[in-house]
Amino acid sequence: MSGQCECVKAGWIEYARKALPLLASLLPAGEKYTNLLPSLNPAVRNDVFIISIVATALTGFGGHETARSLRKGALFGWLGVVGFLGSTVVMIAFLNDFSFGLSTKGVSLLLRISYILIFAFLGLAVGGFLALDGRD
Repeated sequence: MSGQCECVKAGWIEYARKALPLLASLLPAGEKYTNLLPSLNPAVRNDVFIISIVATALTGFGGHETARSLRKGALFGWLGVVGFLGSTVVMIAFLNDFSFGLSTKGVSLLLRISYILIFAFLGLAVGGFLALDGRD
């Protein structure tokens, strides 16, 4: 009986590991409604909101499945963390008027791209770290 119970537990854990990267796609909604980036223009957030949710879901689930099949969960997780930090630094720089000689349109475009990348890399980190199984 305990063998069956262990099997059921392992099955639920695996389903949870697959579901959590998809739940990470709700992170942009959390940011939008809690206003974690108050200096971000709401138009930028609204323009790329749906794209950031889809990108987070794809990178979270895809990163999890790829990292699990390659047994490289730590690599994918840390790549996601580094990408998240890099995208965050870029966004903070642009929000604090570091334009690096770019036009207003260029800064606006890069703000939108970095907003999407912040959540996409965060999804990759979640998916990668959840793919760890002790054999990595």
